[in-house]
Amino acid sequence: MKKTACLLSMLVAASMILTACAGAGGGGNTIKVGGIGELTGDIPAVGASFKNAAEMAVKEINDAGGLEVGGKKYTIDFVIEDNAGKADQSASAAQKLITQDNVVAIIGPNASRYAIPASEVAESNKLS
Repeated sequence: MKKTACLLSMLVAASMILTACAGAGGGGNTIKVGGIGELTGDIPAVGASFKNAAEMAVKEINDAGGLEVGGKKYTIDFVIEDNAGKADQSASAAQKLITQDNVVAIIGPNASRYAIPASEVAESNKLS
């Protein structure tokens, strides 16, 4: 429950950032958000919990009619990438989410040793 509330808070924070770029990264009424998790590798249980919590939060938001940004409702499209518990794959996952999946925000990875390389890619691409 705490993980779902935390993820929901992160998605709400991302929605505030997205106000200036509403509609970017998805279809006309969709906001595409990426996630990077340790689905395989050294801490797969953490990645599985992250994925499940994210999917539950997205379902709750979408079932409630979506997220309101700038007076308009948007559904959330969540795309997750596996970093296999490796720093270099975290950076690659972030790059893919930004350049191929066109997400407007990235959540994760959980472990700081994986989050730092991903955050450097996100920052260089001016992504949250």
